[in-house]
Amino acid sequence: MAFPPPPPPSLQSPKGKGKDQGTLPKWFGSLAIGRANGNIDLLEWTGGPTDDLAPQAWTLKRTLTGPLRSKVESIAFALRSPRRHDLRNPPGLSDFRLFSSGGGTDLVEWDLTTASIMKTYPVHGGSIWSIAVNPASTLIACGCDDGTVRILSLKDNNIEIFQTMGPAKGKVLSLAWGPPIPNPNYHRERRNSGDSEHGTSDDEEEEEAEWIDQWIVTGGSDATVKRWSLKSGTVVASLKTDQLRSTRTLVWAIGVLA
Repeated sequence: MAFPPPPPPSLQSPKGKGKDQGTLPKWFGSLAIGRANGNIDLLEWTGGPTDDLAPQAWTLKRTLTGPLRSKVESIAFALRSPRRHDLRNPPGLSDFRLFSSGGGTDLVEWDLTTASIMKTYPVHGGSIWSIAVNPASTLIACGCDDGTVRILSLKDNNIEIFQTMGPAKGKVLSLAWGPPIPNPNYHRERRNSGDSEHGTSDDEEEEEAEWIDQWIVTGGSDATVKRWSLKSGTVVASLKTDQLRSTRTLVWAIGVLA
């Protein structure tokens, strides 16, 4: 099951509050549910913008049919154009890219228009146990059987290998992104490019990162929670979970509060 997270807000202008500051309306957007038969149900919230609870508010819009004898173990949304999306309105299904894994070695991307598989991407880390998209919808991380975390770039509506972290001991059964931090050079570089006679083009300026991801946390088959640094690509901290003498502890799910 996956809810698409809202994109990070625009950074505050050095001269005062940005235009996106202030109270934003609540919205729920879309919901995806992966099933053991390989299908994915897509639902949208039909309740009012102020309804926290409403009868029959989640309405089934579409079912993506998976291949025969397949399953869905992990699923994640990413916004196609996170910078261009208006935070005041909930994104529709056409605004999303949807990814899933089913215990195989390939990451699957779905075509939400035709309700079919668009493409599969080999990750080269053995079976994929978990996937997660960063808050900015620019990267997707895959927890793999060989103990690595494979990070792929979603830039320009494509997908390609961006970074490989590890390996570490144990399979990566679950993972979650830590909160990003504002890029301290973002406004400075935009001002410099604007003041320069031969400044960067609009396309190049859009490539500038407003937010910087710093770390990922994972849960493993070795009963350990690990924190990984994206800068070094290595484990920088670990925590051993409690184990019973006759029971093997597996960290199947993990989350980060920010």
